[in-house]
Amino acid sequence: MNKHPEARRDWISTFYRDLRELVDTTFPKTCTKCGKVYLTKDEFLTATIPVKDITLEDRSGLFSLEGGPIETAVGLFRNCTCGTTLMADFRDRRDNSDNGQVRRLRFAALMDKLCEHGVARADARLELIKVLHGETSGLIDELLDDIQMG
Repeated sequence: MNKHPEARRDWISTFYRDLRELVDTTFPKTCTKCGKVYLTKDEFLTATIPVKDITLEDRSGLFSLEGGPIETAVGLFRNCTCGTTLMADFRDRRDNSDNGQVRRLRFAALMDKLCEHGVARADARLELIKVLHGETSGLIDELLDDIQMG
């Protein structure tokens, strides 16, 4: 890595931008009625209320969504605290849409950036997935601090 402070700032800025864009394509989910925002999958699951069907009291709120012959997803319906039903879709297969391809390219680029700084590929993948799930990554935070201090 170039030892110039400007190059380090650019690298860190690009890394954070790409990571934020990757996360932003999945969440947040916003309630159309009250405007409440659920920033992460975990927040969506914990801060909403399970959908109950009167005829099937134990209904989970999970529904199969068909996205075409090669794509299937699971839709999870939950109620916002205001009562509005929201849905988040979770893909069980690779998203082959243009958006999915962009996300994979960003993810691969972020992995490459981490690997350039000595992070093992498997560790880079796990740490990026942590961040995508709304968790913190001590390894990424430490690396970015090291690069910034340069």
